[in-house]
Amino acid sequence: MTRKIIIIKIETEEIITTDQISLGGLNYDPQDQEWFDQAWDNAISDGLVNSNDRSKYKIVFA
Repeated sequence: MTRKIIIIKIETEEIITTDQISLGGLNYDPQDQEWFDQAWDNAISDGLVNSNDRSKYKIVFA
């Protein structure tokens, strides 16, 4: 399953990234937090966010 996730900086409402995430498998439905965690990890890897600042962002489904 693939879903689009948006990371938004709370203070400015700036969209930091929109990411297509693929999770799951046969007979497995990922929890919302798993989607958000994967999007956050991708944003860290891409250098878009600081790993210590997660509380400054909101992560939502597109």
